[in-house]
Amino acid sequence: MKSTKVSKSLIANSFTLIELMVTIAIIAILAALLLPTLGMAREKAMQIKCASNMKQLKMTVDNYADDYDDYLLPSGIKTPDTTLAWNRIIFIELGYKPGNHWSKNKRVFYHCPSELGNDPVSRNSSWAFTDYAMNYYSRPRADVLGSSSTYLWIKRNNIKQPSERGVLFDAGDCGTSPYLATLNMGTAYCPLIPRHNKGVNIIFEDGHLTWVSYYKELVPTFNFNSSYAFAWRTTGTPPWPW
Repeated sequence: MKSTKVSKSLIANSFTLIELMVTIAIIAILAALLLPTLGMAREKAMQIKCASNMKQLKMTVDNYADDYDDYLLPSGIKTPDTTLAWNRIIFIELGYKPGNHWSKNKRVFYHCPSELGNDPVSRNSSWAFTDYAMNYYSRPRADVLGSSSTYLWIKRNNIKQPSERGVLFDAGDCGTSPYLATLNMGTAYCPLIPRHNKGVNIIFEDGHLTWVSYYKELVPTFNFNSSYAFAWRTTGTPPWPW
């Protein structure tokens, strides 16, 4: 008789199968609702870290102009033998080193924490270890011999409306322009990459940094006509943020 009372008490105080299934379903629904929010919060933290990296790089880029008679660091420098990309110039050739630590086989300040393709084979050559691109539209390549009109040395005062001119973008690597960003979208060469909640971090010539919606704000500025598109410096105001 005592055993029967204990069994009835246990049954009365335990979950039925239906109640257990309902509880699991509620937990699953709550998890489904919360996971996207947690993912966005995690990405926001990486976006902030990326912004910090870009600010460090911008200060490093500015050091070049401080040391070289106010000439801006170009997106690349053409030599008799090769063309050196901006990141190789400041890190390897000149030794401006904002960070010597490695992150997934890359220097930490050159690395966006949201970038997924960081294998050492494709992302760790001497010129392509960065996740950022320099604005090839307003900072074209320069020629050490000064032998070509398409390779230009530009001083700081050449940049009009510095608060509107982007310097570094979330991108594949090396340099980019509106044309290159469009032509190479989805490939490994200099595309802009909307890593941060479908947007791109951009740091401007005046030093301020902002997040820009890739599809709503950047895509409409793309130039489909010329890979160089340097004419704006003498013919009018360049399109924001180029």
